[in-house]
Amino acid sequence: MDLRQLEPLLAEEQEEWASELEWDFAPNAEQIRRFVGPRTLPGVALLDGEEVAGYGYTILEEPKGLVGDIYLRRRWREADSEVRLFKILLDALTGTPGVRRVESQLMLVAPEITRTLALDRFVRLFERRLMVRDPLVWLQPVGAAAVDERFRFMEWEPSGRAALAQLIVRAYEGHVDGQINDQFLTEAGAVGFLRSLLENAGCGEFFRPGSLFAIDRRTEWLAGVVLTSFVASDTAHITQLCVGPEARGLGLGRELLRRAMPPMGEAGARKVTLSVTASNEKASRLYERAGFAEMRRFCAVVWDDTARMSHS
Repeated sequence: MDLRQLEPLLAEEQEEWASELEWDFAPNAEQIRRFVGPRTLPGVALLDGEEVAGYGYTILEEPKGLVGDIYLRRRWREADSEVRLFKILLDALTGTPGVRRVESQLMLVAPEITRTLALDRFVRLFERRLMVRDPLVWLQPVGAAAVDERFRFMEWEPSGRAALAQLIVRAYEGHVDGQINDQFLTEAGAVGFLRSLLENAGCGEFFRPGSLFAIDRRTEWLAGVVLTSFVASDTAHITQLCVGPEARGLGLGRELLRRAMPPMGEAGARKVTLSVTASNEKASRLYERAGFAEMRRFCAVVWDDTARMSHS
């Protein structure tokens, strides 16, 4: 397969990301082209004669592997095609020496596809919700005076990365999202997560005015953060919202959301999206009360050899 054969698929995938997810896939497609050209992208293609009907690729970050993407063009979309591609990629990663864990979060792959995958592969599934809100709709402050008294707010500063990595570890200890993404469990992992978030074009363009720190006035600790990016010219995405355990139950999460909305709207966003794990009912209620509505569901997939996971 050469790049010329792949172009119709990338064009169709870009259109579907825009229509289904409100996301500009162009930066992701450009990264794929950079690696497919010199044939350095590990993956698999489904061919119908000379046409590429589907593809998928993996990323190796030993001791972890990632299923980076799977996409089937509409004309060739059959009940088991995506499952077959997923199994090929998963088996390739789990059979790679040194790989002890595999993660994947593919928003265009329907939950029923990944549920089928779990029938004969030792994986765990975590259903997630993609949610959307209009940033121009005013979010009513609730207990803002008390929150202001306890916390001060400041725009994102690069010098705060180390403190933010520590906050992420505190916030996700014992949390379901720490099972989905093990980068949340260590400071080194959190630093790597932030690096990708801030520097990888495929994660969107980081939006500093809508990214805020909340500092606890009593301790001067970083107590909460909201990070945002633009994933299309008129769509912003909340890439991270977390509150330290010592600051929960005080309305800080809602206040961070409330303060982040106007800058995104003023910068041209007509939609703001975020994703949340369905079993995290407290966070889901927070977002629903803040005006977010569900767009679609997808599944995070995790295979972990060290935990000897059984069928989900």
